[in-house]
Formats: sequence, C-alpha cells, structure tokens
Amino acid sequence: MKAQLQAVIVVPLVVSSLIGIFGLCGYGAVGLLGLPARLQLPWPLRGVGGLLLVGGLSMLGWIFRYRPPLQVLLSTLVTMRGALGVAAPPARDEPLVLEGPQRHLRHPMYFAVVLMWLGWWLLLDYTLLAFVALCFLLWFRLVVIPLEERELRSLFREGYAAYTRAVPRLLPSLRPRWP
Repeated sequence: MKAQLQAVIVVPLVVSSLIGIFGLCGYGAVGLLGLPARLQLPWPLRGVGGLLLVGGLSMLGWIFRYRPPLQVLLSTLVTMRGALGVAAPPARDEPLVLEGPQRHLRHPMYFAVVLMWLGWWLLLDYTLLAFVALCFLLWFRLVVIPLEERELRSLFREGYAAYTRAVPRLLPSLRPRWP
C-alpha cells in the first residue's frame, strides 16, 4: 500500500515538473528564435490537431485495457528509483505485457504522450507546445527508453530481446509485429 501511495503522489509530481521544465524550454526557444507565439495555423490543420489529440487519448485507453493505470504508475516509480539510485528498487513482479498496442510498438505510452502534445500544439496554435512535444520526444528517446529497455532486458532476457527485434521502438507498425 505504501508503494501505491508513493506512486500516485511521486510520479504525477515528476511528470508535472517535466511539463513545467519543458514548457520553460519551449518559451525560451520561441523567444530566442524570434518565433511568433502563435503561427495562425489554418482551421483544417487545427482540426488535424484535434484528431491527433483524440488518437493519443484513444491509445492511452487501449493501453489501460491491458495494463491498469496504477500498475503503470508503480512500474514507473520502480524505474525512477533505479535510475536515480535513491533507494534500492523493489523487485518487479508484474509480467511483461505484449498484448494490445504493444504488438505494434514497444513504447505506446510515450508515443501517445508525444501525439497528444502535437495535437495540443496544432489545435491551440501555441508555438511553445511544439517545443514541449519535441522535448518529450527527446526525453523519451534519449533518457527513458534506453533505461527502461536495459531494465526489461535484464528482467525478461531472451524473451524481451526477441520482442525488440520484431517490434518497432516508437513509431507504430500498422500490422501487429508480435503474435
């Protein structure tokens, strides 16, 4: 119960902090590059943003059909602890989930988050949101995914290695790549 409470408090705080940091980076980039705060995007393009936002939310719903949100928060907390070396992370006891969206890409949650930020950017037409999406993409690709994949390889060994050879990392395949 203690770990669940920590996960429900700590993970959203860390994510909120990242949003704030990436927002400040976006604001700074817009200023440094002399870009307008809004690009005056045409309405059809803003409609595409709405579709991307709905697509990202739908992806999250699909993910949560196979892996409950609390389980996602708990595994995220374990990974954060391991990454920061704050405390010895408790042993993971959840199975490797390779159903649903994980048959099309290895990191559907990160894909959904970037998709939603791109959707918000196009829909609301705030330039800094494009930079927030870029920061999240870079954060996931350069920091989180390598750490998480290293952890999953050590836990699930050859089963995960075979999965990584078959399924794309961050851009989904239209057809399932995993049985």
